[in-house]
Amino acid sequence: MPTHHYITTTQPATTRALGSSDTASMKEQYQSSPVQNGYDAAAVKALFESYVMGPTVNDGGRIFGVFQRQYQGAPNLAEVKIGGGGLPGAVGGPNPASPSTPGSINASDIPAVTIQPYAGSPFPGNKTTKSGNYPSDTSKRIAGQTLDNLVFGRSSDDDL
Repeated sequence: MPTHHYITTTQPATTRALGSSDTASMKEQYQSSPVQNGYDAAAVKALFESYVMGPTVNDGGRIFGVFQRQYQGAPNLAEVKIGGGGLPGAVGGPNPASPSTPGSINASDIPAVTIQPYAGSPFPGNKTTKSGNYPSDTSKRIAGQTLDNLVFGRSSDDDL
């Protein structure tokens, strides 16, 4: 869990000097700034969590419309069907075989590969081959994060 906090909107008071602004002058120049009118770190955090970390996003129909951020439908890699006929050759990648019928470009003519071209994790550096760390599992943990419990480089504390 993060233990440090960055200064966002509540700045320490300063006086004019080389490399430093004057807080009183800034307040006078930017009287209508939200920062001068009660928009403090708590308000920034609340706004961020409602817009960015909230369960749904509505872009007003510009591109996506309303969509869920909880990663519904994240794949369970244990359920990925592999083989021929247009299926992936391995959990983490395409089937490298060519269609068995000469001149065919039909995916159903692609045979199953007999060796796994890549047996490791489809996500380098992540132990997704470990049960419980598939995207279908980790996405639930990611969806539950807030600014106060983000873990650098991992989905959660228990994602080892």
